[in-house]
Amino acid sequence: VLQTLGKNKEAIQCFQTALSNDSRHAEIHFNLGTVFLEQGRFEEAKLSLQESVKIGPSNPEAHNNLGHAFLKLLNYDEAIKSFDLANTKNSQSKVLECFYRQQNFKGFFARLESIKSFDQCNLGVAAISAFVSSQLHQEDPYPFCKLPLQFLKISHLKDRIEDWEALI
Repeated sequence: VLQTLGKNKEAIQCFQTALSNDSRHAEIHFNLGTVFLEQGRFEEAKLSLQESVKIGPSNPEAHNNLGHAFLKLLNYDEAIKSFDLANTKNSQSKVLECFYRQQNFKGFFARLESIKSFDQCNLGVAAISAFVSSQLHQEDPYPFCKLPLQFLKISHLKDRIEDWEALI
């Protein structure tokens, strides 16, 4: 509740008190790590989130947040491992971001091809793919939308005008 109200200092104290009584609660470690992450205390976030995934390894949010902590700490290899374990739409684009930050374009495009085989509708992946392709002056291989402004314009019209095709 304190965390939701933005009272992070009080939330941290409560989480730390709870953990001093019993340190085997993955959710408390997760919540503490998340508050640290929000505060920019990335090393502390990493430690709390590592403990959370050690105790409760099936929480994709904990793996995702741990990936973000590693990303902020510029530890891209560990971030990729955590994002892979999270296995969410968001984490897929974050893996690509890590490859880009490492300037590992071979890894970037290999992973993009893999993602493309099972998900062609991931907006985050589309964004990073378009950005990297633009930076490298090459065609974007992700098939999400070849003309994104047209896509946005048409989808916007569809929601508001009954005979939208007549306008195009």
